[in-house]
Amino acid sequence: MGEFPGEHHINIDTTEQPVIHPPRRVALAVQPKLKQLLDQMVQNGVLVQRDEPTDCVSSLVVVQKSNGQLRICLDPRDLNRAIKR
Repeated sequence: MGEFPGEHHINIDTTEQPVIHPPRRVALAVQPKLKQLLDQMVQNGVLVQRDEPTDCVSSLVVVQKSNGQLRICLDPRDLNRAIKR
């Protein structure tokens, strides 16, 4: 897994209105695999678990690949609009 060395900060334009998308449904048959994959990503440091509310919430889409593995996709369009270039 590639990563940039050190800590990085992204500047957000505070005049942009935060957007919270409702959660998308995940098929019951896929939920155990998704939970396992998310736990593994947290353990590997790819994701950070948050228990407190956040300003923005992007939609999560889960796609099952032909080999049976899951692909997790995030739609960050609204968040991208708020990032200062």
